[in-house]
Amino acid sequence: MLGNFLNLKAVQVLNKKYRFHSRDALREVFRRGNSRSTDLFNMKALKTDAVSPRVAVVVSKKIFKSAVSRNRARRRIYAAIEELLMFEEPYDIIVRVHSNLINEVEFIEVQKQLMRLLTKVGVVRVHPAPVWTLGTSPRVT
Repeated sequence: MLGNFLNLKAVQVLNKKYRFHSRDALREVFRRGNSRSTDLFNMKALKTDAVSPRVAVVVSKKIFKSAVSRNRARRRIYAAIEELLMFEEPYDIIVRVHSNLINEVEFIEVQKQLMRLLTKVGVVRVHPAPVWTLGTSPRVT
């Protein structure tokens, strides 16, 4: 059993400068933020004057009774967001889980839904791919 424990990979946690827990900040985002949802979670985002984007993940006791399950869901979302942190402007973002399937779906699906929501609320801008005509592609120097 100890051998299996030693083979586990450490979970990457989102750096503390990208998280926020202030009740006033959360209240402001809930009040004025732009909201979108998927079948797993809801996202609210509000553009701020902060130096970097900040993220909060809310998992209710109604979704998971066990603190272990709530923390696992929270860590999965933080890990997915950490890989997607490429925002052009600082935003305060709240991700609220409303499905208990979050711990059962594949991690790539969590990332896809988060990226879709980040695009819908306007945090990440989708730039159209350049269309090069024949023979006019840019030179790489």
